[in-house]
Amino acid sequence: MHQRHHPNRMVQKPHTIQQSVRRLDTFPGRLLERALLRRDVDGCARGDTLRSGWSSKPTNSSRQPRKKTQRDNPKRKLSTGIREVRTTSEKCCAAHQTRSAYQLKINSTFLFFFFRMGRRNLRSPITYRAFPIFLIIPAVALVIFLVIFPLIWALGLSFYSYNALRGDSPVFVGLDNYSLLLNSGEIWRRFITTGQFVLYAVVLEFLVGFALAHLFFTKFKGRRLAITLVTTPLLIAPVAVGIFFRYIYDATFGVFTYFVELVTGQRIRMLSQQPMLAVVFMDVWQWSPFMMLFILAGLEAIPKHMLESSEIDRLSWINKFRYVVWPKIKPLVALALLFRTMDAFRTFDTIFTLTGGGPGTLTEVLSITIYRTAFQFFRTGEATALAFIFLVIIILLTNLYLRLARRE
Repeated sequence: MHQRHHPNRMVQKPHTIQQSVRRLDTFPGRLLERALLRRDVDGCARGDTLRSGWSSKPTNSSRQPRKKTQRDNPKRKLSTGIREVRTTSEKCCAAHQTRSAYQLKINSTFLFFFFRMGRRNLRSPITYRAFPIFLIIPAVALVIFLVIFPLIWALGLSFYSYNALRGDSPVFVGLDNYSLLLNSGEIWRRFITTGQFVLYAVVLEFLVGFALAHLFFTKFKGRRLAITLVTTPLLIAPVAVGIFFRYIYDATFGVFTYFVELVTGQRIRMLSQQPMLAVVFMDVWQWSPFMMLFILAGLEAIPKHMLESSEIDRLSWINKFRYVVWPKIKPLVALALLFRTMDAFRTFDTIFTLTGGGPGTLTEVLSITIYRTAFQFFRTGEATALAFIFLVIIILLTNLYLRLARRE
């Protein structure tokens, strides 16, 4: 509402924002001043003139109707009304700027300290270069204390023989832990098991995700609801997924066992007869929507005119996929495959919950071997060395994959 001044109080001339705020000779200061001016103009144009109490003059209904004169011309009335609105709007703008000036006095202290005082220091080349470094110090500190320091400490621990259960002091053994692991046939069998799981799971997830992406690429009623339901497994905790599939694969009352027996007439115990397939199917069920989202994003990024041109040229579906679809979705597919491959190598919780690495060691991947070595046998030095060997192998495979993707 428009502020009413006391009749005996001297009314000061309304100040503009340029007079109320000290001009800041910096780029942020100019941006701030421009934003404040735009706010005042927008505030008045938005309807502050109507809220200021302006109204048209009341008419006297008791007067007798008079003859029409030139003043009753509609065009003349319109121009007169426009002038009145402009005059009232200017008054409202002045009052609005006065209120804004009073409000800006509160913020002027902070603005003066941040821009005016910091301007002299930022003029120095050393300070100008050090200011961005000062901003990233918290993030760098978190990375150092939460990632780099534990990594260096674990690397040093891998050169020692240490048993956490006995609590003895670590004994330096050098590269003995690494040589012992690399010369062990059991460890290489765990590598083969891990490679089989990653290969089967990632390939099947790509095929299922590609089929789902093509299905949802077509527009149909309930498409968004169907996509939401399909992507639900991504939101479920891995431990819950493992328990869920344990009941599905149960030999007595499992749903999967019942349907297989209904179709084939034979009762199959997945967890004892085909444990690797059981683990792979579980992983495919949970992570195929991840591949689907990436491929669907690539399909929706294809220009429509390219698809229409391929239809007009009557390209076969193979040539259409090879020359139109694949070049557009290839970057996203490569990124999705990279993410899934790295994540599949470190899969632990779902497999451990479903099979525990069994029966025997048929589904014992490297992550389970590292866990058992460290927390069941308490050979911390060997477990740390095995973890670093695993890390080096993943880094080498990732670099090889990236080079192949760049060549293509």
